[in-house]
Amino acid sequence: MNEKRYTLVTRKGECFQISFQRKEVASNRDGAFYLFHLKDVSERQRGERLVSVFRFGPEQFYGPNFKDRVEAVLLNTIRRAFDIGRLSFDGPYDPHTYTEILLKTEDFEPQKPATAEEIQELIEYEAYWLGFKHTANPGLLVMFDAPIELEYLGVTTADVKRYVWLLGERGLLEQVTGASARPTHKLIEMHESTSATENDIAKFARSAIEEAKLSVPESDGRIHPKVGVVVVKDGRVLAKAHRGEFPKEHAEFIALERKLPDVSIVGATVYATLEPCTTRTHPKVPCAERLAERGVARVFIGMLDPNPDIRGMGQFELRRADIETQLFPHSLMKEIEELNRDFIRSQADKHRSTNDPKLEMILSAKGKSVTVTNRQSNSYWGSDTVVVDCNPSFVTLKSAGSTESQSFPLSQVEISFDHKNNRLSISLDRY
Repeated sequence: MNEKRYTLVTRKGECFQISFQRKEVASNRDGAFYLFHLKDVSERQRGERLVSVFRFGPEQFYGPNFKDRVEAVLLNTIRRAFDIGRLSFDGPYDPHTYTEILLKTEDFEPQKPATAEEIQELIEYEAYWLGFKHTANPGLLVMFDAPIELEYLGVTTADVKRYVWLLGERGLLEQVTGASARPTHKLIEMHESTSATENDIAKFARSAIEEAKLSVPESDGRIHPKVGVVVVKDGRVLAKAHRGEFPKEHAEFIALERKLPDVSIVGATVYATLEPCTTRTHPKVPCAERLAERGVARVFIGMLDPNPDIRGMGQFELRRADIETQLFPHSLMKEIEELNRDFIRSQADKHRSTNDPKLEMILSAKGKSVTVTNRQSNSYWGSDTVVVDCNPSFVTLKSAGSTESQSFPLSQVEISFDHKNNRLSISLDRY
């Protein structure tokens, strides 16, 4: 890869510059790191991020055209990490630490085609960012069917042309030439305007923060977030709530079901200092689902969940329900992070204890054949042994011809790469 700087746009509307720094061989993990520097170039100027993409095993493990395709695949792997919330310019981060992403063989395979809505959204975002907001030459045509874009969307040039034409008919693109066009004034104004003024947003967001400061600690010995929620409709505050106002209940539930059970909030805007949850113990309903059921139109989020395993999932579920999502102003987000510093630290400590590269590598081989050896007897299992599952405690394997699978303590397992058979190798301490 070269050190060229790219400007990339994601399906969620992120726009950032990315430059390749270097490749580092990780001999202790039988692979290599590809190191990148990212910089947010949106008007929010949320800073920089360091990202490493880890490739396990030799290059040929990922297919015969690795060298020709690796640059586009790495860049799109990072874009998809933003799409699922694995990467974000929002929330806490260490400016001296690389966020690691695992490169998988599936990343080199044809991607699931994007939906018509996703294709159109990306075209709109790219037209705005690359054709107007982040360019020294506004008005130049933007090409939407570059190979890296087709690989990212999993579609063909014909698909892109179809929706470029459609957006042109809607008055959002002009000078349409095949899969190229430039943004119209209508598209630019649509992306630059908002139904609420910045002052209104700051005022209601501030109110949610003040509400979060009232959060009541729980007596279960765990560190919980301080969360405040404000529900606004037609410029008027309908309800405010904070976590623990009613024992062991989330702020969104308190605002919607305790304070507004019989009030229509269809079309309302909700300001929540923490990203709404997507999982709750039955019969409780996740907050993101509850917001969708009540028909709110927009949700402002003050802080994404600090747990990287679920970060962005609440925002994703809201968007799937056709609810517009935006973030608090940057300065207020920093205030919320400072307010929740103990919770953020506890989540980071928890993630460090469970983020096991060995576990991730074994899970990446789930359902695939692996080489298995017994270290004590120096013997091999059958060549068709497959990984059934893996968790932080055990790895489960099933050998060819066997009707039952066997589980082994993950602590007694070592992994490497079987170069001869081009697959993962698992070494067991006993059995």
